[in-house]
Amino acid sequence: MIKAGAWSERGPFAAGALVLLGAWLMRPYGNLGDAANVPWFLAAAGVMGAGFLVGLVCGRVNPAWFWMVALAARIVLFGMTPGHDVYRYLWEGELQNAGYSPYCFAPGAMELGPLRDAHWRMLEHKEVSAIYPPLAEVVFRMVTAVSASVAAMKALFVAADLAVCWLLVRRHGATLALGYAWNPLVIYSFSGGGHYDSLFLLAIVGAIAQWEGGDSAGRRLRGALLLGAGVALKWLSLPLLGWALWRVLRLDGVRRLATVVAAAGAPFAIAWLVVAWGSWGCPLVPGDFTRVARSAEALPALASWLLPPRHILDQNSSYLVIFLAVAAILLLRQAEMPRAAHATLSAALLTTPMFHAWYGTWILPFLPATRSWASVALSLSAFVYFWLHHTVGQPGGIWRQTVWEKLLLWGPFVMGLIVDEWARRRVRKEDMA
Repeated sequence: MIKAGAWSERGPFAAGALVLLGAWLMRPYGNLGDAANVPWFLAAAGVMGAGFLVGLVCGRVNPAWFWMVALAARIVLFGMTPGHDVYRYLWEGELQNAGYSPYCFAPGAMELGPLRDAHWRMLEHKEVSAIYPPLAEVVFRMVTAVSASVAAMKALFVAADLAVCWLLVRRHGATLALGYAWNPLVIYSFSGGGHYDSLFLLAIVGAIAQWEGGDSAGRRLRGALLLGAGVALKWLSLPLLGWALWRVLRLDGVRRLATVVAAAGAPFAIAWLVVAWGSWGCPLVPGDFTRVARSAEALPALASWLLPPRHILDQNSSYLVIFLAVAAILLLRQAEMPRAAHATLSAALLTTPMFHAWYGTWILPFLPATRSWASVALSLSAFVYFWLHHTVGQPGGIWRQTVWEKLLLWGPFVMGLIVDEWARRRVRKEDMA
């Protein structure tokens, strides 16, 4: 048998080696449009996941080895074929640099015919105008002004991802930060898949670093500014910003709140002026698409199974109301920003009609603070989502999960939330005792 001391030394090395091996095995199979790649992609994710789980339980991790694995895994996956979203980022950035607003013109618009290029041909849903908030659009514009390439866009997302790792190491140490930095879903989503959500996560984690770095009005102001940037990157930061403003009101008073509100709103307002200048009447959200689109959803699928046809929850807008109500209830129970963010974004994941695997990364930066079993579970179960690409690649295949796929994707996450709540209640009872 391996003694505990030997395991504590060899365990982190074995864990990191598995993460790197899985990344190396995954790299050739990034083109998920080819259904034959999907089983191999998932097998490689399983190897990475095994390393991730071993890393969580093996004890203290040497900081040098921590960073070596975190950097090397991202470098290995950097060159793999990305998801289709990155081509939308590039197209909308180039569109702005050509003088058009992505909120006014869908890629399929006849007026944009002369701009169609290789990126345009890779786009999905060409009939849909931009769905990303204004600061995200400004970022796409700035990147493409320098280099309209997948590598340039990915480099920014990986830089933001590594900045999150650094902030987590500063706050929690390398051993706990491993839950994010060696996470297979995180490594694939930003370095491999090229999704921009790492920018949104950096804004929130930066806000938490300000909020928890000291009890001062100045730190709360800077935290709210970063949360405002998060809203301007992804709408989901809005409930958390509301929680932060409520705390500012209670701690600093009404006069200070006015200053903080102005600071929090500045990133969105400035970015919107940049993107929408001269085209004020265009909607920030394409209504037709957001009303009906569904993908790997949890609560909406449950409602469709349990309720009769043509029920009120057929409308996606119903789930926005449910999310806001649940988020408000959850936020009232929270006194710490990491747990507030985890609770809010977990509710968003369960209620959204549109789920993609990389959305699972929204709650993962809070794993070092919350020690959430739900976060660990979703880090692995979210990969079930990618089987949809295999389904679509079959003759007559459609973008729809079976009941078993739903259970495999969402069951571990829901069970993790139940375990997390039970653990919190037990700790609360022990504290009271």
